[in-house]
Amino acid sequence: EAQPRGRGGRGRDAPDVVAVGRGRAPRRAALTALCPQESAVGLIAMFVSVLGPAAWVLGNIKNYKKREE
Repeated sequence: EAQPRGRGGRGRDAPDVVAVGRGRAPRRAALTALCPQESAVGLIAMFVSVLGPAAWVLGNIKNYKKREE
């Protein structure tokens, strides 16, 4: 018997929604508060790690467009 289409190949008895347990979120405040300098360093590190490679690729886009034959 053919499987129904549109369900990713799962059988008829497979549920459409899968229950996922909730993660354990901290229920109390942090032991030490972050100072503004620590927050700034963290934000800068995140931006550089995400936007740095993208900026490098965009800066060298001409090298990627060239075809070597």
